[in-house]
Amino acid sequence: MGALTRPALGDLDGDGDPDLLAGEQDGSFDYLENLSGGLLLRTGASNPLASASPGSDGRPAFGDLDGDGDADVVVGADDGTLRYFANTGSASNPLYVERTGAANPLAGQDVGLAAAPALADLDGDGDLDLVVGESDGIFNDYRNTGSPTAPAFALRTGAANPLNGQSVGSLSSPALGDLDHDGDPDLVAGELDGVLDYYENTGTTAAPAFVLRLGVGSPVDGIDVGSRSAPDLGDADDDGDLDLLVGTSLGTFVLYENRSLATAPVFALRSGAANPLNGEDVGSNATPAFVDLDGDGDEDVVSGETSPVFDFFENTILDASLAAMELSLPINPSTASPSAAAIPPRRSPISTATAISTWSPAPGRASSPSTRTRARRRARPISSDSVGPIPWTPSTSASSRHRPSAISTGTATSISSRAASRAASPTMRTRAPRRPPSTSRAPAPPIP
Repeated sequence: MGALTRPALGDLDGDGDPDLLAGEQDGSFDYLENLSGGLLLRTGASNPLASASPGSDGRPAFGDLDGDGDADVVVGADDGTLRYFANTGSASNPLYVERTGAANPLAGQDVGLAAAPALADLDGDGDLDLVVGESDGIFNDYRNTGSPTAPAFALRTGAANPLNGQSVGSLSSPALGDLDHDGDPDLVAGELDGVLDYYENTGTTAAPAFVLRLGVGSPVDGIDVGSRSAPDLGDADDDGDLDLLVGTSLGTFVLYENRSLATAPVFALRSGAANPLNGEDVGSNATPAFVDLDGDGDEDVVSGETSPVFDFFENTILDASLAAMELSLPINPSTASPSAAAIPPRRSPISTATAISTWSPAPGRASSPSTRTRARRRARPISSDSVGPIPWTPSTSASSRHRPSAISTGTATSISSRAASRAASPTMRTRAPRRPPSTSRAPAPPIP
């Protein structure tokens, strides 16, 4: 995967887990399927999107537009138009066919340049509506005036558009999802300078109203991936909340786990081996999307690339790509090391892991409040003021079904040392404010 990645999440294969679709600058898509051991690139006949050609710089969004129970694809084109690929197969055996002319419910719609679509039910009528970003940084609202089985989209302008007047400056890239658990979709937007903006939906399920939240009011404040951030929301760890995947101008993926306990999302960076997409690179203008393409219940990945094709990365993790941890603390941390056990997803056994820590005289503190499981208390890893979070190593016992690890099969594109440094460790830097100084960004918390 390479530069300008735009991810999207969804169950492409009908197996109940999120897969990933990523579009690239050359108009192709890469598909990463979620299997038992990580994300595995699928090519040729193994890629259900191999025959689809989204065009240059395609940006995918997945959703069931025709009500047949599988994921269809809307692709935003670099020329500002929107293309529609219907899934004529099934949830577990997809087959994508482009619909053109009158068969494309978005035929004739054009936002200018760099169309970036996101699908969600904005008005609570049971069908999927569309928000489309563009090169000018604004958001276009296309309301579905058809039905759940026969979509028809109409552009809403002026006061009828709940995002009228909102702009991120350049290259808006929206992602929709209910982050505050109030039943309506909120919006996270990427932009040219690599940061993210959060628009909370303060309206209702039938009448959305988006309000820009800044500073401590924004769960994505402080996130900066360098350039051309392209987010998507999906439940990557199967814990019931939405995690954040961000594509970068280098074509890499940055994953932030949602560690929220109630109505306020808290995103923590997953880096290195903790990121199942670590090391993946889709080439130039990559635009990834999570979607379960093989019907096995986990998130796979489809990504675009330089050639006008789709690449498919299968998720080989059995249950989920991330693991929650249950921490057991010793009575005297100066003489013993704490241990941890993975809290598995639904219906899977617990695997064990060990946490090793160096403790200083400074008192330890919990990273965040704990929550209860049915059997015992679940706590976040403890760190002292001077040594940081406790590292942990998952067990590789053959008896363990759930292993919070991933395999990488892609070949990384050679990049400059500066780009390599940024790809290895995305920054949380401060930029010149576009808004009042009181809204300074604070860095996102690190992942334990």
